Amino acid sequence: MTDMFPEPVIAAPAPQGLGRMMTGGGAKVDRQGNDYYPTPASVTRAFIAAERDALTGWCEDGDRIWEPCGRGGAIARELQAAGFATVSSDLVADPANQVAQQDLLLCRDAASNVVVTNPPFALAEEMIRHLLVDLRCTYVAMLLKSTFWHAQARTGLWRQRQPQRIWALNWRPDFMAKGAPTMEVIWTVWDDDAIDRHCIYDVLTPFRAPDLLGEG
Repeated sequence: MTDMFPEPVIAAPAPQGLGRMMTGGGAKVDRQGNDYYPTPASVTRAFIAAERDALTGWCEDGDRIWEPCGRGGAIARELQAAGFATVSSDLVADPANQVAQQDLLLCRDAASNVVVTNPPFALAEEMIRHLLVDLRCTYVAMLLKSTFWHAQARTGLWRQRQPQRIWALNWRPDFMAKGAPTMEVIWTVWDDDAIDRHCIYDVLTPFRAPDLLGEG
């Protein structure tokens, strides 16, 4: 908690152990307020390299990419560097990074139909349903725990709105720069323009500059 960014209390119960995993193991630590773990640049860059064609197709008419959990600007900065226009909001306003205050779960109008975000893990399922079902967003990419779908409670969501692509990172992102990350994550993508309606599962390797620039 900081004076600059006071933390509203999230409504969902937080699973135990995540704070330790996100900071690289060791002694038990408290979780960041609202699961605020800024996305390392390499994670977003690898995602852009894999999804550039899809993102370009969705944004070719001038649509911006909405980052609804955008405090800190980590994902938006990488999208902008790759040539995409963005709009960001968050439960906590962040004027320095052009992030407006907006509780996603109370939002009734999508800022864009194209969404890329790293949600609070405790609220991820609720946010997915809200974006896809209530707001009817047509492209949604979420950074999730690798075990997100390994839960009986989420089988209904999978059956109702099966994603089109899952990208598994073959490294553990160091969210808190502690040098010993232990959390495995996946990008999960729902894309209404996908031709193949079956879910494709593939692996992402760490970002290389030519990938982002379309040269390799």
